[in-house]
Amino acid sequence: MKMKKLAIEELKTWLKYNDLRPIRKWCIKNDVLIIKHGKNEFVFETAFIEVFERPFIDQSTNSSI
Repeated sequence: MKMKKLAIEELKTWLKYNDLRPIRKWCIKNDVLIIKHGKNEFVFETAFIEVFERPFIDQSTNSSI
């Protein structure tokens, strides 16, 4: 099974940033692995989405209790 990668530039629309530096800091802070391949940087899509959507999942599980 092949894991899908997201280019770090694609995260600009998800995270609402215009620059790559805060995106890198966000990934480091949230333990999302950044993979460098030459000049390109990627993250695993599943790892990013899991971390990105965690607050929404936590909120929905807490409100149902």
